[in-house]
Amino acid sequence: RDYVFETSRMEHRLRQFEPLRILLLDEQQRNLLIRRRLPDSEEALHFGAQLQAVSQQTPEMVTSPFLLALTIEVLKNDSNHKIPTNRCDLYEKQVEVTLVRHKCFRQLTVLLDASTHRAAGSFKSLRGIAAHMIFHDKTYDLFRQANLNSECLAALKSSLRADTGGERGNVAKSVESLHLKALREFLEVLAFVCQIKLKRRDFRWDSEDVQKHMQNMWRRRDFSFTVMGRFLLDLYPVGIVSKVGDGQFRFSHLTLQEYLAASYAVRLFGNDPQNLLNELRPLHSRWNREVLQFTACMPQLNDKTFEDFCLLVLKSDDGTGVHCELVQDFLKERGASEKVKEMLRSRLKEIRGTDFMITGLCHPSLELRNGVLSEMK
Repeated sequence: RDYVFETSRMEHRLRQFEPLRILLLDEQQRNLLIRRRLPDSEEALHFGAQLQAVSQQTPEMVTSPFLLALTIEVLKNDSNHKIPTNRCDLYEKQVEVTLVRHKCFRQLTVLLDASTHRAAGSFKSLRGIAAHMIFHDKTYDLFRQANLNSECLAALKSSLRADTGGERGNVAKSVESLHLKALREFLEVLAFVCQIKLKRRDFRWDSEDVQKHMQNMWRRRDFSFTVMGRFLLDLYPVGIVSKVGDGQFRFSHLTLQEYLAASYAVRLFGNDPQNLLNELRPLHSRWNREVLQFTACMPQLNDKTFEDFCLLVLKSDDGTGVHCELVQDFLKERGASEKVKEMLRSRLKEIRGTDFMITGLCHPSLELRNGVLSEMK
């Protein structure tokens, strides 16, 4: 892990999963990572105080090296040096920072100086060059600079999986400037396909089932999802998608996959709570439960839709009250809603009314009677 800490911003960072498991951070390792990423002691203390508040709602932020590093990036990129305490807001910032990461790109990319004609070896990262082109270079200026050096041009073409012909126009034609919003939506669709449709972590981009679902769900006509996938998977070191084997990828953290899947669910059905709920059934599936929680707490889900969504969840309760617990979890994370609280009280009264309590208290089973008493407390 020390190698990862020291070189995560350099060219020789780990670029794919090996057959080993990274353990969760303990307090000593967490503090070490924070000190290395935030050498200013005052800034590190400021971050630590905020992290403690965030960990109350999102404990994985302090045990996962990947998520902790992203949280530090959120702090460093925020003008007020603050990290959100709301989980959805925090993950939103993390995705945004990971996609843009201007500082990271600057460290990975050393532009070719056209006046001195430096060799291709001057480029610290060919993938960084590709990243810079895709995210920042709308007029192919970088390509024109690279074209001054044949070795650099060949490497750039290889990195982008572009046309291997020698004509500059062939390469330029194969490169599309990608909009950050389109990249974000592509990630959401991919996460939704993996999490909800296929229920898997690892995926092969060229597999028949992934391609089928992606073609059905990709709705933008201004960008080909094939081109989007080619560029994104070529640039998997940006942090959200990681390579785990020959041709196999996965989202770098399951919670990121769940968050992005929820974001896409809200994008699709944010005004249709019934279809939104239908997409996430069964609600207690290990693949759906966290996506459901994220979905209900998304800021994009307006209050009226949230209320209707909670009502549908409560109505689908089977009489055990388990869906009431779901709605209570929504309120804990999203915040108070008097209308939803009233619906919750009404549903609990139906399920666990006075007659139910009396019957339970009079039941011959001691265990059941104790359970009823516990509910009353």
